[in-house]
Amino acid sequence: METVGHKPLWGFATESADIREVDQTEVAIGNGKPIRDYNELIRTLATIQYHNPDFVLMLRGQTRDYKSGAATTLKPSILRGRDGHYPGRAELDRRFRGLKNAERSLAEQFRSHNIPDPKQRVFKHRIVRWAILQHYEVVDTPLLDVTLSPRIAASFASISNREWGYIYVLAVPNISAAVTSSAEAGLQIIRLSSVCPYIAMRPGVQEGYLLGEYPEIDAMETKSLIPYEETDFSLRPISKIKFRPRNFWDRSGISEAAHEHLYPEEDDGFGRMIEELKDDVRRQRGSL
Repeated sequence: METVGHKPLWGFATESADIREVDQTEVAIGNGKPIRDYNELIRTLATIQYHNPDFVLMLRGQTRDYKSGAATTLKPSILRGRDGHYPGRAELDRRFRGLKNAERSLAEQFRSHNIPDPKQRVFKHRIVRWAILQHYEVVDTPLLDVTLSPRIAASFASISNREWGYIYVLAVPNISAAVTSSAEAGLQIIRLSSVCPYIAMRPGVQEGYLLGEYPEIDAMETKSLIPYEETDFSLRPISKIKFRPRNFWDRSGISEAAHEHLYPEEDDGFGRMIEELKDDVRRQRGSL
C-alpha cells in the first residue's frame, strides 16, 4: 500500500537516457528527449506509463515547439496570441462572440441537414458543440486536440518538412465516460468518438480526444477570472519527445499516416454540413 498524498511524476525533459522525477516547468523549458524510430517511441512511452500508473497518457504531435520566452506553451486555439503573448481583451472578446455564433450555426446546420443525433447531444451540451467545432477546425475554441495513438501523434508531428517533430506526453486522470471531468485536476477530457455523430469519420481514425478547462471557460468574463498563464496545457506534460521525421520513418518499418487517413473523406451529408458551416462562420466573422 502506498502513502496517501502527492506522488512524483516521472518523465523525460532533456537528452538524458534515463527516466527520472520531473516537474512541468522542467519539461517546458527542456529541449526534449530525442528518439530514432517508432520502436524507440513505443519503448519510451511504455517506460513513462510504467512509472506513472495513476495517469492516462495523452499525446500531442506538433511540427514546432512553440514557446513563450524559454518555455513551451500549449494553449487552446482561442487563447493563442502572437509569440505567446496575451492577445488582448478586445480580441478575446471578439473570439468568444464568434464561438457562440458558431455554436448556434452548428445546431441549425444539424437540423437542416438531418444529421443523426438521437440523444440530442449537440443541442443539449455546449462541450459537444465545442468538440465538433474544434476537431473540424471550424472556429477557435478553449479545447486542445490530443490522441491516444503514438502513430497518429508522430504523423501530425511530421506533416511539414521541418527538421524536428515534437510529441508532448500529457498526464491526465483516468477516463471514465464520454466526458470525464476532474475538479481536482481542473480538467475535462472529451472522447470524440463518443460525442461526435457516429457518421463522422475523423474522430475514430485519429483516436481523438480533447482537453478543456474545468469549469469551462465560456466567455471573456470567465477568462478574466483566470490568470493567463494558468490557461496553458503546458502545465500537464510530463515528457517532451523529439525526432527527425525523415530519418524516423525510414528507420521504423512503419509508414506515417497519410493525409487522406488523418483527414478521411466524410459521409456526404456530414461533410457537406461541415463545409456549409465553415462558410457561414466565415460570413459571420466578417461582420464581427
